[in-house]
Amino acid sequence: EWKGNGIASLNDYQSLVKLSLASTDIEEDGCVALGNLLRSPTCKLRDLDLGGNRVNDEGLNILADALTKNKTLRKLSLSRNSIVATGVHTFLTCLQSPSSTLKDLDLSQNKIDNEGITSLGDMLVNNTSLSILNLGSNKNITATGWRTFFTRLQNPSSAMMFLDLSSNSIDDEGATGLRNMITDNTALKMIDLSRNNSIGTVGGRAFFSAIHGPNSALEKLWLYSNCIGNEGAAILANGLANNTTLKYLSLSNNRQISSTGWLNFFNLMQNPNSALEELEFDCNEINNEGVDALVGSLGSISSLKSLDLGSNAATPQGWQAMTHLLRRRNCTLTKLRLHDNDINDDALIAFAHALVGNNRLSKLSLDDCDEITTRGWAALTNVLCDKSSIDAIFSSNHTLKKICYDEEDLPSDLLALFQLNRNNTIPGAARQKIIKYHFLNDDINIEAFVGMELKMLPFALSWIGRDDTGFPLLYRLSRSMPYLFESNKKVKDSVVSKRKRV
Repeated sequence: EWKGNGIASLNDYQSLVKLSLASTDIEEDGCVALGNLLRSPTCKLRDLDLGGNRVNDEGLNILADALTKNKTLRKLSLSRNSIVATGVHTFLTCLQSPSSTLKDLDLSQNKIDNEGITSLGDMLVNNTSLSILNLGSNKNITATGWRTFFTRLQNPSSAMMFLDLSSNSIDDEGATGLRNMITDNTALKMIDLSRNNSIGTVGGRAFFSAIHGPNSALEKLWLYSNCIGNEGAAILANGLANNTTLKYLSLSNNRQISSTGWLNFFNLMQNPNSALEELEFDCNEINNEGVDALVGSLGSISSLKSLDLGSNAATPQGWQAMTHLLRRRNCTLTKLRLHDNDINDDALIAFAHALVGNNRLSKLSLDDCDEITTRGWAALTNVLCDKSSIDAIFSSNHTLKKICYDEEDLPSDLLALFQLNRNNTIPGAARQKIIKYHFLNDDINIEAFVGMELKMLPFALSWIGRDDTGFPLLYRLSRSMPYLFESNKKVKDSVVSKRKRV
């Protein structure tokens, strides 16, 4: 337990910028000592975590008074402190100070009620510094309290960029207020509305309409584990079809959207001007037709880098439709998550063939796809290094760096190829594979070098001996082609003679 002495000693550390006292049961004496630290003119603290403590109203009053005099603190967590309305009102005095430098405040998992959220909203009307606010899991705030709060945030001069409202009781009317806030607050870039199961079709229609509004600046939106049904999904898709700012969208675990709803969603969301970079659709009811529609829709989005489709309802044949996306020249995907799906050897072999010409995908997740056997892994291994010829190795896939799967069940040669790709550039990986799998064997074939023009030999030798991977080959070549170390005339005569014999 922190009683104050440990905190007081921190005054001796002038360079301290981050301090975590989470779940350490600091009491009032500890708050006094911490207040003294924050008031010190030499204090450089920027990040303070007091989550999971028993900070009471008196302790909050001490900290608030200290923060009015502090010029350095940027981030403060008071999560899990059972803070109630009076504590919020007391603490907010520090944020109303014109000299407040606090930008990131975490008040999640407290006991803030309607009175407390109203006080917080009143403070934010005039605050121009706070840009990140976490109010997740404050179950005592009713729909009325949220509506009042969102009305206060309809402030064009607000600096609020990220608002975490997850796991609360926001209803349809609250969602409507949220829409008005988004329309008026163009600084707001990120909203987390996950696990707000009171938002229905009416609220979804109101909120989603703001996504394609001319003033929407949203870039990230979390909507996982909600009650968005087919109608709400269609409204959201129409918004996405006209949106040019959203970069991240999570619709994970929205089980009330049926397979037909997903089919309609993907058909409606097509947008050649979309800015989407990350999409999360895991833990849903997307079937074969849905996957096919998704592939068609994503063909118009050239910005997408990450796609999560884990735990869905498609069959192995349905998943093979994803190969059309990977084969596209404009495919920009670098991460693809297909964990916990019905993917077997045939599906993986189809994916492997699609990766032959793909130079973007670097991470593939197949965790818990238990139907894959050595036949599927062998096909993927061959795609990463086709040993049939130098050209085949050169044309292999040198981009895929990691596959999420139990490594104990993966072939050792496949793991070695992943490591080669991770540790090298694409040209570097191709070079090492050519040297290791074509030249460094018991029956070395040097005909490619024997027939090479003299002026090209120095470049070839430099390419081989660039690092210790090529040293064994360089040694064998020097033994097999001794004329490389003779005079210029002898070299020419020896090369001509050698070519005749070959």
